[in-house]
Amino acid sequence: MFSSVSKNKFQKVSLVSALIAFLSIVTAPAWPQSIKSVNLATEEWEDNTNADGTGSFFEIIEATFAMSDIKIEFVIVPYERSVEMTRNGEVDAWIASYDEEEDFALFPKWHFDADIVTAVYKKGRFPDFGGVESLNGKTVSWIRGYAYDEYIEEDMEIYRLDKRKSAMEMLVRDRIDIYLDAQAEITVMTEDPDFNRRIKFNPENFEFREILRLKLFLAFSDSNRSRELIEIWDTNFPKLLDSGEVKRIYDKYEVETYPF
Repeated sequence: MFSSVSKNKFQKVSLVSALIAFLSIVTAPAWPQSIKSVNLATEEWEDNTNADGTGSFFEIIEATFAMSDIKIEFVIVPYERSVEMTRNGEVDAWIASYDEEEDFALFPKWHFDADIVTAVYKKGRFPDFGGVESLNGKTVSWIRGYAYDEYIEEDMEIYRLDKRKSAMEMLVRDRIDIYLDAQAEITVMTEDPDFNRRIKFNPENFEFREILRLKLFLAFSDSNRSRELIEIWDTNFPKLLDSGEVKRIYDKYEVETYPF
C-alpha cells in the first residue's frame, strides 16, 4: 500500500477560470488530466526519505509535482527492490538513482541532489591513498544495488552486501580493505554511539575520504506515462529552483552541500 505525502487536491474551477485556462492553452503545458499521482519506491534514508513522509527528498519531489496538482505516493523498500519495482512497472520511478545507472530506466534532465561518495579505511593502511585510482587491487564493499562500479573503472574485488552494519563489521575485522557509501549515510552510522559500541568501531581509527560526487535523479520506468511525468518534472523543477524553495528545503534539513 502506498502512503500519500501530498495534501494538494484538485479543485473545481469556475466558468471564468475554465475560460482563462482555455485561452492560455497555447502557452501553458497541457498535462494529461489523468495523471493525478506519481508512485515512487525508495529506500529509507534519515532526513531524506523518512517512513513518515518527511525528509528533504520527499519535500523537493512533492513540491515539484504539486505545481501540476500531482501528489506523490511512496513505498519504503530496500534500494535494489526499488529498482526492480520500477523495472516491473509496479511504480513510476525510484528515488536517488545515479545518472544512467540502469539501461532500462528513463532519466529527466534535472537532478535533485548529489551523493558525496566516501571511502572508509583504517588509518595507516593506505598512506598513499589518492582517490578513485587507489581502489585498484583492493577488496571493496558497498550496499547491494549501488552501482559504483559503473562509475569506477578500477580493478577491485567487490562485496555487495544488504546491510551497512555487515559491511562495517567486515571493515573492522579486516575482511575488506575499503567501504564505500554516501557521506550522509556514513555520518549517521559513525555518529551513533550504540552502533559503534556494537561493532567495536572507533571513528578515530579510520580515514574518511571523498572520492566521487554523483548527481541523484528520479529514475522512471520505460512508458509513455513516465515520459509525461519527466516532462512535468523538467518543466517544474527549474522553477522551484529559481524560486529559492529548493535551497530553503536544504537549509531546513541542514544539508551541507548544495549541488546547484
